Amino acid sequence: MTADGGQPQPGPGQQQRDAADLQHQAKLEAFRRRTHDMYEAVAEKPLSVTDVRVDAHAAGGADAPRGLRTRQAILERELQRVYDAKSLREVHAALETAVEHLQQLEAFRRIDALIDEDPRGAPDACSVQLDLQERGWYSGGVQTFMQANEGLVQANVALRNLFGAADQWRLTAEYGHRSSFDFAALFRLPRAGGRPWTPDVGVFRRSLNLEPYSSLADTMRGLELGVSSADGATRLSYTWGWRSLVAGAAASRPVRAQRGDFLSDALRWTWVVDERDSATVHTEGWGTRLASELGGLFPGAGYRYAKQRLDWVWAAPVNDTVAVNVSIGGGLIAGLSGGASPAARPSGGGGGGGGGEPSPRDAPAGARPATYIGERFFLGGADSVRGFAYRGLGPSAERARRRDGGGGGGAGGGGDAGAGEGPARDALGGDLFASLYAGLITRLPGQLGDIGGCAHAFINGGSSSLLSSPPAPLPAAFEPPAALGGAAGAAARRVAELAASCRWSAGLGLVLPTPFGRFEANYVWVLSSQPGDLPKAGMQFGFAASPIAPAGPM
Repeated sequence: MTADGGQPQPGPGQQQRDAADLQHQAKLEAFRRRTHDMYEAVAEKPLSVTDVRVDAHAAGGADAPRGLRTRQAILERELQRVYDAKSLREVHAALETAVEHLQQLEAFRRIDALIDEDPRGAPDACSVQLDLQERGWYSGGVQTFMQANEGLVQANVALRNLFGAADQWRLTAEYGHRSSFDFAALFRLPRAGGRPWTPDVGVFRRSLNLEPYSSLADTMRGLELGVSSADGATRLSYTWGWRSLVAGAAASRPVRAQRGDFLSDALRWTWVVDERDSATVHTEGWGTRLASELGGLFPGAGYRYAKQRLDWVWAAPVNDTVAVNVSIGGGLIAGLSGGASPAARPSGGGGGGGGGEPSPRDAPAGARPATYIGERFFLGGADSVRGFAYRGLGPSAERARRRDGGGGGGAGGGGDAGAGEGPARDALGGDLFASLYAGLITRLPGQLGDIGGCAHAFINGGSSSLLSSPPAPLPAAFEPPAALGGAAGAAARRVAELAASCRWSAGLGLVLPTPFGRFEANYVWVLSSQPGDLPKAGMQFGFAASPIAPAGPM
């Protein structure tokens, strides 16, 4: 500032540079207008494409030409619309569409297109130059990540375009420190037959060890058939396989009642819209994910059910440094009549505690829960309701006591890292759930900010319930109108119970984007909880996957 408090005036050199910049911008804008006017003058005149020249380059980025693995027939199929164009505007639009479709084949790393003059000099004709760089025919790697509160290592091998049809072949193997595993083989064919969809078929064998939280291991082996839209926004799939639930030695009665082997199948439809500026730490935009599922279609399936889930996220900047984030989720699973009873099997670890429990096959009609525990909704942890242990919010049941006199805890710690004993209750999940996250987020300064690190202050809430549980007494403020009766009244009461039992937490923390979701380190205050919950006030660490996940194979 100057002595009189005013702003310093720029020197002569700076004034000349500013004037030169303004003059350059004016010339550039004039050139753009002239170019646009010239294009508009000839855009509708008759024009046809007489030749499309394709130059291919090595996958490693070298400039030396090489042959393409992709079949010529596929290139001609995607470029046919270019030959059909009758004007410059149509050629331009057709070429943009053709490049988009070539990108959807997922076989090319780089695609450059140029409209050029006709080699013979014809005034009403042109040629197209297409430079293609194919992806490598194989890839693979090993990585570690967190999923379902378990550390896993994954090895994968992918083969691409082996037969020149943009075909993809993938093998993956995952193994976790709690002995969960997932082995899968997948085949995909992007834009099969030139249509805007990608069919896939896969076989798998996977097991999820939930002994620390629900005293069970859920294993399934089978196959999945699916088809996804080319833009990844929608997917329809059908899964069929054999499923097994093994109950732990101290499992609660509801968990032991579901142990056994049974046929499982499901038809799923997923629709995703994602307009956010980032999939992990977003500051602007919105997204939604709608997933519908119908299980038990195949004769002899163990459980028949209908399932619906909706997630919605929204973000908007408050100012240049702060943005508001809102995430809402809700879901419902309802059991349908007609499922076959699972084949009973002994519980894991010798069936301790309550050894006289009848198997599902011997239980009276209606005794088996209407929904399978592996398909229910679970809350608690950094990816749903912070301030509670992983799967530590919602319906639960007391574990059986061991014959050696020990407590009901299973191995592991129930979501509390370093805990010496597991919880005395099994998380059962809910048939109905709702959750809310609302927070303010700001970019961190320095190097953490450069990689996307942020700080956030938030309030978090959620609740879940079992439709098979008896109605609970409600506070007067939550009582539904007396005029509602029948099914409408019962539904209104269930929603009121969900609202009345909502748990709340608030906190401050750091957020770091990673390839596996956002890593959060939060200090949380638990504002309300219910009996049977596992509140976890204080420091809490965890990975939070985006609820708006792409609609891809399982």
